[in-house]
Amino acid sequence: MSARGVASAAVLLLLSSPDPAGAAVEIPWWHAMQGEVARLLEKLSADFNDSQPDYKIVPSSKGLYNETLASAIMAMRNRQQPTILQVSEVATATMMAAKGAIYPVFELMHDQGEAFDPNAYIPAVTGYYTDMSGNMLSFPFNVSTPILYYNKGQFRKAGLDAGRPPQTWPGIEQAGRALDQAHSQASQCSGFSSEQATAAEGVASMAGAALPSTVALAMRVAGRERR
Repeated sequence: MSARGVASAAVLLLLSSPDPAGAAVEIPWWHAMQGEVARLLEKLSADFNDSQPDYKIVPSSKGLYNETLASAIMAMRNRQQPTILQVSEVATATMMAAKGAIYPVFELMHDQGEAFDPNAYIPAVTGYYTDMSGNMLSFPFNVSTPILYYNKGQFRKAGLDAGRPPQTWPGIEQAGRALDQAHSQASQCSGFSSEQATAAEGVASMAGAALPSTVALAMRVAGRERR
């Protein structure tokens, strides 16, 4: 594993004093991972540290994404920022707006003479982390994929095709309304939320357009029905 394989969503500049001769250079890595994913991140760091004697990745969890970003901003003000910072995709713009705060990945790789091809990532990922000229500003590290589970039995009771779940946001809303009408108010409901749906509603609101709500739908997803 190479050093660049342990990069995160955004890389910050760190001004620090030289390490003692012969000592491994410590590289603080602030992240927002928790639970099993955090344990995998710790192992990733440990594996890299064990692979060579010159550098030591020091991972440190700073809470949720917003808490991690807030900690980094405070640290930068005190000139105690980490070398590597993991932030959510939308925070890349926030970090770029802080002039001189980060070292853009495309500049880092160029300055170090390292081969780097942004096309190695799928377009849906690179789109979050590149500027208008196609330059990648931060490394994609982890991608979250929303998954919707639905109860086939409840779909059948509502007269829906259990073998063909909704494929679009309007389809999800229609299914939610059918499920809501097929069951009493006493039956269990779960809220359904999505960043994409929230963003779409925000755009529609700014444009003065009406958009059917797909947030907190009364989807009956009490559990999956086993085949």
